[in-house]
Amino acid sequence: MAYLLLKARKKIYHGTAKLFKTYAKSVTDHPGVYFIIGVLIAVLAFVGIPLVKIDDSLDTVWMEQNSRFVREQNIYIENFGSLPRLGVSAFSKRDGGNVITKQGLESIAETIKHLYAFDSPQSIRMTKMIDNEMITFGPDDFCERPILPDIYKTSDPTDPLSYVRRGAYQSWGYVELSKCLHKDIPTITPLPDGWGIDKTPCMRVTVLDCFKEGNVDYPDAMKTLEKTSTNIALLFMREKASDMAKANACLDTIETQMRNNMTSLGIEDAAYKAAKERFMLGKFTWMAFVAFGYHWRPSIKDFANDAELVEHVQLSLEAVNNTDYGIEKCLEKGLLGQEKPRCCMIWAGSDVGRELYLGKPILDETKPNKWVGISSVRNPVVAQPPDSPFWKAEMKERHGISDPAVLNQLILDWENNTIQYLKSLHYGSNGTGFHAGERFEGIKVDLHTDRSTGDMAVDAASPELHLLILGAALMILYSFVVMGSFSNKCINSNILTMFLGFVVSGMAVVGSTGIMGFMGFPTISLSVLVQLAGFILCLGNVYILMFTFNSRLDTDQTVETNMENIIEYAGHVTFVITATLLCGFLCGLYVPIPGFRSICIQMVAINFLSFLLLLFMFMPAMVWNCKRTQDNRMDCVPIKRQDGKPPKDTFLNQTKDLFKNYPTIKHSSTKQSLLSKFASSVYGPVILNKVVRIVIIGVFIVFFGCSAYATLELTSDGLMMSDVAKPGTYQSSFAKLNEKEYEMFSSYVVTRSRNYAKNQRRNMEIYDNLAKNDWLVKFPHPRAWDWLSDGMVTLTGFSNISQGVENAITKASFERRGASGSGAFLDDSLYRPDGMDTLQDQFLPYVLPKEPLLVSEFNDRMREWLPSMGSLSLPALSCIDPDNDIPVSCAAEGSVLVATRTAVYMKDLTTHDNILSAIASARSTVDDTSTSTFETFIYGFIFGFWGLYESLRQNFALLCGCILVGIVIPVTVLHCSLNAAFLIALCMVVGVFQVFGSFWVLGINFNGFSLVPLVLGIALVVQYSILVIHSFIGLVNDRKKRAKKTLAETFPAIFSAAFSLFLLIIPLAFTAIPFLRSYIALIFLSIAFCSVNIPLILLPCILSLMGPRNFDSGCEDGEDSESDADITPAFIPPLATDDFKQGGNQYTRLTLRGDNERQYDTPGAGGDSLEMATRDEV
Repeated sequence: MAYLLLKARKKIYHGTAKLFKTYAKSVTDHPGVYFIIGVLIAVLAFVGIPLVKIDDSLDTVWMEQNSRFVREQNIYIENFGSLPRLGVSAFSKRDGGNVITKQGLESIAETIKHLYAFDSPQSIRMTKMIDNEMITFGPDDFCERPILPDIYKTSDPTDPLSYVRRGAYQSWGYVELSKCLHKDIPTITPLPDGWGIDKTPCMRVTVLDCFKEGNVDYPDAMKTLEKTSTNIALLFMREKASDMAKANACLDTIETQMRNNMTSLGIEDAAYKAAKERFMLGKFTWMAFVAFGYHWRPSIKDFANDAELVEHVQLSLEAVNNTDYGIEKCLEKGLLGQEKPRCCMIWAGSDVGRELYLGKPILDETKPNKWVGISSVRNPVVAQPPDSPFWKAEMKERHGISDPAVLNQLILDWENNTIQYLKSLHYGSNGTGFHAGERFEGIKVDLHTDRSTGDMAVDAASPELHLLILGAALMILYSFVVMGSFSNKCINSNILTMFLGFVVSGMAVVGSTGIMGFMGFPTISLSVLVQLAGFILCLGNVYILMFTFNSRLDTDQTVETNMENIIEYAGHVTFVITATLLCGFLCGLYVPIPGFRSICIQMVAINFLSFLLLLFMFMPAMVWNCKRTQDNRMDCVPIKRQDGKPPKDTFLNQTKDLFKNYPTIKHSSTKQSLLSKFASSVYGPVILNKVVRIVIIGVFIVFFGCSAYATLELTSDGLMMSDVAKPGTYQSSFAKLNEKEYEMFSSYVVTRSRNYAKNQRRNMEIYDNLAKNDWLVKFPHPRAWDWLSDGMVTLTGFSNISQGVENAITKASFERRGASGSGAFLDDSLYRPDGMDTLQDQFLPYVLPKEPLLVSEFNDRMREWLPSMGSLSLPALSCIDPDNDIPVSCAAEGSVLVATRTAVYMKDLTTHDNILSAIASARSTVDDTSTSTFETFIYGFIFGFWGLYESLRQNFALLCGCILVGIVIPVTVLHCSLNAAFLIALCMVVGVFQVFGSFWVLGINFNGFSLVPLVLGIALVVQYSILVIHSFIGLVNDRKKRAKKTLAETFPAIFSAAFSLFLLIIPLAFTAIPFLRSYIALIFLSIAFCSVNIPLILLPCILSLMGPRNFDSGCEDGEDSESDADITPAFIPPLATDDFKQGGNQYTRLTLRGDNERQYDTPGAGGDSLEMATRDEV
């Protein structure tokens, strides 16, 4: 077996080398043709750049395909579209003090008026050309709004019966009731004919909801309703007998008119009964208050000072959990003027407000429970997802726009419009009110949108230009120095060629993006790190070629012979490196994560294009370099060559006196550079000393153990927003405030079933279980917000909260709260409360229906409920046509409910570990309720952004395993050596743990940003290790001396490539951007260290003990080798020096001279070589 492997290795090794020797002859004869082909290849790659698509969606880039999250995401998108796009503005005092002041609250109102007020001339607008038509868009076109119930819609004032046809019972009823009451009660302002609510306001929450000024962004119709409904509410609350009699008489008149109108249209009694109940149960307009109204909340002007404002907010929050201060007591005292009503958070049914929009309270040092201020407040607002079916239908109806691409762009443009406005406030631009000397000068505005996240990642990964220039200059300067001396004409040629090497590396990196475009693979924002990694890889190959060129160039030989000697070795090893990395990264495509695949594809493209450009551009340049050097020409001035001599009339000939004393350089391969001398004379003998080798291997074993422990146990996962944001930007300001002050994220409980009628009880049990979860906000009880809870309590058009308020008001007004009776509406067949006796204790803040609806009645009653107040739940419901499974509106006749969603709020999300624990806990809570016919899960932003870390390490391990397999295969094939493949794999594993383990030392977490440098670390260690092993295999002697020769051959190239990376990156260590310093500078410096110590310290020691055998060597293990003389390597790149005359070289290397012959090159003083016949056997 060993014989066969050695023979196969020889055939493959020599066969591949022969191909490059043949190529060397061809490129020497036609360098210009090859160079033009290389340029055309680069141009062709560049053409694909405009086709590149960038995908930074967290949900699609970093999530494992077919994972739980992706499957749940697909279900959610199929039924409800994408998640809404979140926008948040946050307010705080610039001096860090209390923001709940008149100035602070007024600044919030002013901002909301500009952002969300439909009817305000001050609200921001956007004009776009759509299909050759200029269309102006406003806030109502983009913010997510509740769907307007039919009972509130505008009726036609010219058609008295239009309210019946349209179902606008409440808007017509309010008009008639206000007119009737106004006759005897002048304080009640009558509503105009045709009054109705044409659209609902944006969905948003703010501390301003506790004040009357919270209606600043409400449509005019909503404000009109406030004025009228307030006085009607007072009428019933005060319970004056005369007023109550007039009110009841008016209601009787309206009821009679409603019956007559419906009879005239031939409406059947059942429909009339439903219409009557919808109106009569809303006669006090409580629903108008619950959904929209601010008419009994105190005005900011009602408070004497800022301390009272803070106290009001604190009392409102405390009232939520105060069972002695119920909703009806708050209503009574507030409406009757006995105290400033503090029901705003009870109305919301929860202390979600505290988590959503109130920051940390500032406590009184003398009274720990007393607030003296609040450090910040924020205003979350929900924007439409571009694929929302309701929004798409509305945009088509309002503006005739249906193209998904246009709609998506409009959303992004509007989001950018919002960002620009808020940025002007954040930076305090003149005229905004937030500038020095203006109305709100002490208030700071921070902002964040979904688009801000993408911008933040791009900004954070964009280093300062001067640091990049400095790093590039240092790298190029080092390459000039290490490649030659400015005192010698022939050496200057290397500088020009090396500079072209930088250009070729850059072209390969840029061109790889074009290849991605041609192939249709999207790139990610982290591509800039991938490109940096690819550039370093390309540069490593350039150094290999250039150092081989310098060490093997002999001016006594022909150009063709020189290029054969150079490309036979350097082209071969570059091919092996490229083939190995290509195979490794192609195997990495097996990992089912798009982000990983994007990285691997781009690395494949970079390596492939780099190899082509090296063949077709850089190697022709090396030919020209060789010709210029042999002609002893000044290379930095382009000169046409004629018969090996400059033409007579050239600039050089005219100024020959300037160069008459310039020496003619004899370039011989017997010279040594400083790096080669150091490697062969000092470094090699030291580390290959028998004792030192054992110590080095022992140290690496200990170091590996520590790195592995740090990787597996100490290094944390995750990435907080503040870690990424660039200091001084609005994103950084918001991220720090948000992480310091707020600890909550919203999510959705999603259920899916084809038979909700049978699964009602199970559906409600989910929310009972979630209410016991410590990671969820306790109030409201999740069931309180569920669509089914609304429908089960009453299908007359009221949510459970409004029904509870109606119960409480009815009890307070007609039963004097202490009485227990049947109640005004308890006999109604559609009304199923738990009972008035327990309502007072049970309502706060929710109603719990005990019995589900009858299965046989479920669908009919849901369709009856939806056109009225149930339409508010339409965005939370997904229905299909059972005949063809096509999605339809749930209000459509015959539709079947198949999926629902309900918002829940997760709290205490202060750390990465807390977030992962909350995700696991929430999932385990709902998983227990799933069956084969009823599926439930929780879906939201945090389940994507942080949920990926549940399997990120496992997938990274899979990626490393795939790359490892891909590397072992070509190394085994091209070198026919399992030993070599094992050593390459060992170096890769050690490198991964070294770089990963350094994260803990550097204070860096494992995430997508640190993953890319890890992949680069793999590539660099593999690249340099292959170079070392390839050189080792080609040498003939015992292992220790071959290892010493290998170090001398490879040390200059590996050290120079790693040192170039160090010089390029070191300026970034002084950047003002912490993210760049941590995730680019420090990690890449760790990689530079790793890429040197493994191939230049560990690997030579292992090779000297157990390296793979050479094809022709017969004495691998003993100290008696083929040559006992001191060995000096032949592959010696020159460092800048004027001393080119060195002693004889007693070196033996196997080279190719023909199909059936080999040559051992043993250069003497004259550079002669000894040719020996080849054995047919090993």
